[in-house]
Amino acid sequence: AHRRTTITLSPLDMVAAAWPSLAFLLPGTNGPAYTQSHVPSCFTVLENSAVGRARSYSSSASNALRFPPSFLAAVHGVGDDGESLWETSFSSAPEMIVFDKDGTIGDDTVTMKYWIGAMTKQLVGELERLEKSESEVDDNVSQFHHVLGWDAAAEDFVPSAAIAAGTWEESLVASSSLFSDMGIDDAEEKVRFWHVDMGDLHGLDSPLVDNVRDVIMECRDFGLKVAVCTSDVRVSTDLALTKWNVIDLIDYSVCADEVKTPKPSSDPLDILCERSNVKAGSCIVVGDTTADTGMARNAGAGFMIGVLTGAGTRDQLLSTGADVVLSDIGEVPDFLRSMNLCGQ
Repeated sequence: AHRRTTITLSPLDMVAAAWPSLAFLLPGTNGPAYTQSHVPSCFTVLENSAVGRARSYSSSASNALRFPPSFLAAVHGVGDDGESLWETSFSSAPEMIVFDKDGTIGDDTVTMKYWIGAMTKQLVGELERLEKSESEVDDNVSQFHHVLGWDAAAEDFVPSAAIAAGTWEESLVASSSLFSDMGIDDAEEKVRFWHVDMGDLHGLDSPLVDNVRDVIMECRDFGLKVAVCTSDVRVSTDLALTKWNVIDLIDYSVCADEVKTPKPSSDPLDILCERSNVKAGSCIVVGDTTADTGMARNAGAGFMIGVLTGAGTRDQLLSTGADVVLSDIGEVPDFLRSMNLCGQ
């Protein structure tokens, strides 16, 4: 039931796969040590995954040092003959690649920080009108930040924060319920008004890689259909894809306001598969949070690529279902090519 794709790594690659943080001095040279900083970024983020997966290799470390480093990939297993094997759950060649939007294609950092800041300001105003003490206001604000996943001390979101991994609707419902418990009258009406008053959030986000159009075109050149699956709403999604000059390259898309149950439910990917006539097992999913890995796992996607440009951490993504973690989507085409996942 599995399609096994075989790649060949040099013995040095295998040693680096198992221990990328070790420094090796290449023999016969007085050059710099071969350290993790010399390994391509698409592999260095995989240290924890590779340690447990590069199980054995036939060549000795001394022989391994004779090989120059090449394009590296973490491997699920290494055969006794020194050949590395990458095993996927594809029942056939992949047919569609499904990208998350915020934190994967587009940089949502400014937008999300603006939203949490504006909503906090409104909350403080309401609490002061209720004549709560300064300590009570601080406690209530801290509760709000905790629920949404904002670390005020670090001025950043916690990994896979609810506001980043979830939908706007989920954030609004959570905020409304919390504000109501704090004694704010008509909390839901106020929260929704404040949210709408902020305009089309995410519509003005910038792409995370400068060559986003080239990346998507390369995926299409592999023969893959290209889809976008986002927890954002349709209006902002279309604005962003148009601004990034990629909307004409997207074959299918589904947004949070078009599904009954959003990520990490399988529903969004199920809908895309139904529209495209592609089975989930023939899909590659690319995303930055546990909502993306959860959706891929729940839907039975063939392969899950995590990226580190959003709210999720490397360990978080790997432990929740990512098969590999790359620095950003700019590395996706080369990775697919090196793994021979798309026949090129």
